[in-house]
Amino acid sequence: KGYLTMSSSREVEAWLLSLQVRILWKEEKYTDAMNLVQKGVNMVLAHLDIAAENMTSSLGVSISSLFPLLARLYRYRSLVADATKDPAMTASLRQEMVHAHNMACLRRDVDSQATLLNLMLRDLLMHSQ
Repeated sequence: KGYLTMSSSREVEAWLLSLQVRILWKEEKYTDAMNLVQKGVNMVLAHLDIAAENMTSSLGVSISSLFPLLARLYRYRSLVADATKDPAMTASLRQEMVHAHNMACLRRDVDSQATLLNLMLRDLLMHSQ
């Protein structure tokens, strides 16, 4: 008999991924950290898509608990990209952040909205645009 429900297991998985990304970032293993954080963002977005499809079912699945974890992953992705000092990577993330912010607004995900807005403003200030 399992101790975790499906919704809590995806939250635990996202939390553990974010911890591993933080460890890799602190150890300056930026390539590994970027690969893992991108997989984590994609995984959480896939969970959100699946949960959004099932919201009309009688299960009463809540997706709002994933929003702070997604925002945390976006933050780590930005920190890792800044640490690599690769202008091509940070430039490609700009468009992704704009799209992610748009989708967060449509989902009414205030955690990701605030995080992404701060990250975009930080990027603009750092690159004097």
